[in-house]
Amino acid sequence: MSDYVYFTQRKSDDLIKIGHSTCVTERLAFLRTKHGKMELLGLIPGTISDEKNLHEQFGMCRVVLEWFNPRDELMDFINTYARPYPLRKHSV
Repeated sequence: MSDYVYFTQRKSDDLIKIGHSTCVTERLAFLRTKHGKMELLGLIPGTISDEKNLHEQFGMCRVVLEWFNPRDELMDFINTYARPYPLRKHSV
């Protein structure tokens, strides 16, 4: 199994969750049972430590725990680095 840091957006309030999982599809299914409609914005290969570093990096956007406002800094990062699931190799 691979480790991923994922970015998912809750449709009820547009907040973005930055989380970690080894099985993104199962994690997203679980989150939908708790939070309703959610959109997977993308993911990057990463560990729990990488997730925590991103929480710190985007602390200015944090609302509560792992939930963040979709401010430009965070959205730019997601649009630049996150990839659709499943990950595809991109040529440089």
